Amino acid sequence: MVDVLRKRLVVVAVLIIIVLGGSCYAYWQKNSVPTNVSTEGVPSLNNGANRQGSVSTVYISGAVMQPGVIKVSGGSRIIDVINAAGGLTEGADITKLNLAQPVKDGMHIKVLGGVVALSQTLTGHSDSAKAVGDKININTASKSELDKLPGIGATLAQRIIDYRQANGQFKDCSELRKVTGISESRYNKLKDKIII
Repeated sequence: MVDVLRKRLVVVAVLIIIVLGGSCYAYWQKNSVPTNVSTEGVPSLNNGANRQGSVSTVYISGAVMQPGVIKVSGGSRIIDVINAAGGLTEGADITKLNLAQPVKDGMHIKVLGGVVALSQTLTGHSDSAKAVGDKININTASKSELDKLPGIGATLAQRIIDYRQANGQFKDCSELRKVTGISESRYNKLKDKIII
């Protein structure tokens, strides 16, 4: 009986040694794998971000006609972003900007000075085009802002936006009279409340 018990203990001990040995070997194999893995053939995200054909998303604010989030092609410069934002507003100060600086993804470009559209949605449409005092910038105002002008309802506000999209920005406030439905008398009622 003692011999049988002794044989069983030996078998159990051998099994424990085999299991422990296997575990140690597996752990040693895992930690001995070389960490310097070749990246040849794997595309680099950093290199691709600066190539032509890639896209950078930047935020431009301040004295530009259409501030907001803008997508530009790789290799673009700050001057390209300003142009994509509709150009500078009157009185913009670009002396502290390097217009030739390459654009980086996630960059914030702030143009100082000028008449600034106060609030901007991520879609690039101005939510508040009020500029000096209570005057509305007819080149950047939204439909709801134009609707607040005296004698301009939702229909005329949409016509102003349609005219702006078809003919470009107003060069002079008096050009507003070219919009269908804005008579001389109606224009006279709102001319002191608008700017370009």
